[in-house]
Amino acid sequence: MSLQVKQLGLSVLEQAEIADTVDLQRTEYGSVEGQVIGLTKYYSSPALVFQERLTGQKIVCVLTPQLASAIGPSHDWSEAWEGQFLRLGGKLIYATDGRLKRVNATHYEEIGWADIPLSAIRDIDILQGRTVQEHIDEFWGANFG
Repeated sequence: MSLQVKQLGLSVLEQAEIADTVDLQRTEYGSVEGQVIGLTKYYSSPALVFQERLTGQKIVCVLTPQLASAIGPSHDWSEAWEGQFLRLGGKLIYATDGRLKRVNATHYEEIGWADIPLSAIRDIDILQGRTVQEHIDEFWGANFG
């Protein structure tokens, strides 16, 4: 094996080690969707245990007192065990490995379930007679198509 190949291999390994040590801890503002799977407290604040839709990860969602009182009267807390789907918005707190760790929720939106048979949507003409490329060009505009 040549010296250049060995040096290239060592440099790739070093870069991989550096990438593994990157701290991905951060805070963002946005929303997540998922299913309520339990109720808890987080440092004496009301909280939901939430299973995030995309990753399946269990996350603690801390509710503001205003949000807890807004949800409380309109919902039976047993819904937590019935799998209520919600979109929770607020401060998204990520851990050092980049995974969502906690949500400090300030607002929510229920995600309703619609039982629609496949036959009802099979014949919908989404493209309205256009080709896929024509649809993309119209949707994104000429600058992106």
